[in-house]
Amino acid sequence: MLPFHASVDLDAMLSRPPHDLFDRFAGVLLGTAIGDALGLPMEGMTSRAVARRFPNFERYSLLGRTGYVSDDTEQSALVAQALARHPRDPEGFVRAFRRSLLGWFVRLPWGIGFGTLRACARIMMGMRR
Repeated sequence: MLPFHASVDLDAMLSRPPHDLFDRFAGVLLGTAIGDALGLPMEGMTSRAVARRFPNFERYSLLGRTGYVSDDTEQSALVAQALARHPRDPEGFVRAFRRSLLGWFVRLPWGIGFGTLRACARIMMGMRR
């Protein structure tokens, strides 16, 4: 998740026409999903290894010509949902995100990373951070 900068004028952003804000959030999530699906087969590889293995990278390539998103995109959507529910309440946002993340985790997502696994286990044990 990107850091929240104090210079962001939240009141001005939330006062925009709803369709404008919706379009921006939809664009962010769609761009995240597309980039995630394109880059997923290369996750953890060095740039040299990517250049060697994918010299003419032009399309999705995880399973044939099909792209799949990872837990990164799914968690971005959970962040967006929590932010939509609690745009001005940081504590409410954190509670909503933790609850959603735990619900996502118990559905046994494919390809979950170790850091996410550890964080979800800590949430299940009732740890705050």
